[in-house]
Amino acid sequence: MILRAGLSLVAILMLSACAAPPSPRATPVADEALTFVTTPDCAPGTVTIGFAGDRMRMTTASRHYTLHEAPTAHGMLFVAEDDPHTSFWSEDGSALVMVRGKHYATCRMDRPKPYRASGNEPGWLLDLHFDGPGLRFSTARGDIRVKLPTPEAVRSGTRTRYAGNADGTPLIVDVSGQRCLDSMSGMPYPDTVQVRHGDQRFIGCGGDPASLLQGGEWLVEDIAGRGLIDASHVTIDFGEDGRLSGQASCNSYVGGYQIGGETLRIPLAMTTMMHCAPALMQQEEHFLSLLRQVRWFEFDASGALVLITESHERLIARRA
Repeated sequence: MILRAGLSLVAILMLSACAAPPSPRATPVADEALTFVTTPDCAPGTVTIGFAGDRMRMTTASRHYTLHEAPTAHGMLFVAEDDPHTSFWSEDGSALVMVRGKHYATCRMDRPKPYRASGNEPGWLLDLHFDGPGLRFSTARGDIRVKLPTPEAVRSGTRTRYAGNADGTPLIVDVSGQRCLDSMSGMPYPDTVQVRHGDQRFIGCGGDPASLLQGGEWLVEDIAGRGLIDASHVTIDFGEDGRLSGQASCNSYVGGYQIGGETLRIPLAMTTMMHCAPALMQQEEHFLSLLRQVRWFEFDASGALVLITESHERLIARRA
């Protein structure tokens, strides 16, 4: 199925308001990587939408829905497979959202952020803009410089392809949802990207590394090889707004985090001031001290998040 790349997760919930909605059966969502994830501004914190292959996924506070494209006179319409009273319709950046018969005010949908990928040996850089500058691809040595309108996205499963033509030379970009490790910096990225320009092939990493940290709470299971005190609770939550929060054993904490170049930095701002048993307070102090020293992150073979400090001590966490 071909979806127009310029549309920012297009879809809107249309519904016949007079009919009483049937008891919905939310479709389980497979553990798939979603692309072009966004939240309509009319339903902040309430509805999130994204694409998995040729299906739209909608997440509400308590349910997941799978929506398929449906006929419509204009724009694009997606309707939940198990609930005709849950739908999403959009056109030209405006959207209408309906969940179980409840209509939200007319939404504005943010344009998708530009997508960037790069690789090494030889160095190359790809920028995909979905509104404005279009596709830009160049090599560090300067022998290839391509500028063209962003091609339509063709999605199949977790793969997305953009195919265009640059002055008679085919250009094909394949983005897979397979985690990638930059060969020079060691920074993890969410996607493996392959670019083919004529008979030349370039392989590298793409997407935002922060997205690998975001999306829910991490439960810390080891602090510098010491494990955790039984029944203690240590968590980390990386927000999409660059904020960090969690539980440190006794107190909760808030702060921020930044990913830039080859590093992850976590400057903490504030903790609550509760007092607990001395052992818990010692564990908390050690955890917060290491968290401030974090400079890198990676994922081990089991999928656990590993935060690494300047002195190469490690915090290990898993999804809660």
